[in-house]
Amino acid sequence: MDLSNGQRIEVTFGGTPFHGHVYEDRLGKSVLLDDWKLVVPNDWSSVRASAAPPVPGSPGHRKWGRGDRIEFSFDGSVHHGTVASADLMGAEVIRDGERDAITIPCRQLSPSAKPSPANRATVMRSWSVASHRSVPGRGPDDREGFVAAIAKDGVVVAKAYDAGHGRSHLEGPTQPIVMLQEMAAAWVLDSGAEHLDPSAHGGVDLWLDWEMNHRPLGIDPHAFLRTLDDAVAEAAGLAGPRGP
Repeated sequence: MDLSNGQRIEVTFGGTPFHGHVYEDRLGKSVLLDDWKLVVPNDWSSVRASAAPPVPGSPGHRKWGRGDRIEFSFDGSVHHGTVASADLMGAEVIRDGERDAITIPCRQLSPSAKPSPANRATVMRSWSVASHRSVPGRGPDDREGFVAAIAKDGVVVAKAYDAGHGRSHLEGPTQPIVMLQEMAAAWVLDSGAEHLDPSAHGGVDLWLDWEMNHRPLGIDPHAFLRTLDDAVAEAAGLAGPRGP
């Protein structure tokens, strides 16, 4: 039987049946049992598909996905954060107020009711990306681009298209596009950024980057912009990076 990664299975060891999931990583295929033990069957013919549901507290009973709000204990304290990615064993988690992800075993995670730092109220709070998809770059040196539908108060009013050159082109009625550009510029300046020029660095492009790629990970918009601001300042030799 061709068993796929994550498939619910039953395996027999010493005449005793055990339940678990197929778990596959860069080291190969194994079985993650319901008691969190990772084993490699000597005979894969003893492994078969199972309809038995995962028991509470076992792998697969709670599946974590990108954007899920979680809490966990780490270094003797309770931390809150957002899942960047996860499989049956562990999750890449960005802790609130941090910039880099850490790996936490899924068995240590619990749902969190704490609001995401990405929910900070800003001048862009009535704007959102209703949908977006990736598109290949047109030239050999172009990165991946995107097409995004931009909404104001839940109603799509414009489309942004980036062919992979790093700057988006806006399509739609003039009035909402002008308003979007003005609000995005104010969004950048309100963060306290000292070296980001909304006209030079593209306020709308900065907002689109945060909205599509960083907001789902719980990144505070001001922290996102200040990190970019630090990078611009450091590249220009103007100042060292600021503290957290």
